[in-house]
Amino acid sequence: MKLGNVSVTYIETLANAIRRCGKRPEPLLNEFGLALPTLNDEQQQVSIAKFMHLGAAAITLTQEPYLGLIMGQYAPIQQWGLAGLLAMSAPNLKMAITALIDYECLTSESVRGESFIEYSGDSCHINFYSISPYTVYNQFIAESVLLSWLKTLRWLAKPENLLAEVFFEFPAPAYANQFKQFFKCPVYFSQPFNKLVISVSSLTQSNRFRHHVMYNSLLAVCEQKKKQLTFSARWQERVARILSRELHGGQPTLEFTASQLGLSQWTLRRKLNEENTSFQKLLNQTRLDLALNYVKETPLSFSEIAYLLGFSSPEAFQRAFKRWTKQTPGQVRQKE
Repeated sequence: MKLGNVSVTYIETLANAIRRCGKRPEPLLNEFGLALPTLNDEQQQVSIAKFMHLGAAAITLTQEPYLGLIMGQYAPIQQWGLAGLLAMSAPNLKMAITALIDYECLTSESVRGESFIEYSGDSCHINFYSISPYTVYNQFIAESVLLSWLKTLRWLAKPENLLAEVFFEFPAPAYANQFKQFFKCPVYFSQPFNKLVISVSSLTQSNRFRHHVMYNSLLAVCEQKKKQLTFSARWQERVARILSRELHGGQPTLEFTASQLGLSQWTLRRKLNEENTSFQKLLNQTRLDLALNYVKETPLSFSEIAYLLGFSSPEAFQRAFKRWTKQTPGQVRQKE
């Protein structure tokens, strides 16, 4: 199991940000096996791990620690593929941001979570899933996503009079003064969630590009593609996705997992048994797969990995890892 994938449309956004900084992205893309012809096919995807490493390398190349903000500032609506075109034709801003969140799965998938919208009083909270702990390898992603959401909504409804606040999980970085310049609204750090907060009344604004016929046609296409992704998966794959998301400092249970799938515990056991597996086997395998990805593909410390996988201590994680692979995490990382 990989940490997830993103469409090459996001690579194009990163490449454009590199150009904005006065550098050529082509040599770096070639180094990562992402020659420009690859970027012409929206169906192509790259692993999140590769995208994280590419972003970190791009920050080194450009010497711009806030490259994620530059990405968000200039991200085209086409970055989201069909979901972006659906948002562009939506009747109002509420339906536009709902399109981007509901069909995010068409251009990206992370085993650690997904974006979601919730309402509280007169506020709309647009949440970007947690990818902590934060490093140069992933902080730029949260920065670019939240800014691109806000810039898109402002672009769809001029004048740009959205009432907004932005919250980030990570502490204020050295370039914190840049955030207000890019977001043009209050920005808060060290918060429980990454999220964009917009007044519900702001979201009632009409979309200046609205097109009802195109919206309804694209909505049907997006819904069909989303169903294909959902129902083509075997039960063990659906369970693994839930386990991957919930293994974030916690220990998911059979009861919880079954409820997330709308099943009873007995029914889920039966369905997994029909696929020659069990909940406990999937839990162990998911932990192993994620552990290998974290050790091989990220710079996270073993203590951080232990926390992310729900182990009681780094020592417990290292013992389990050696039992699984016959090697220590350090030995595996040295080989990469």
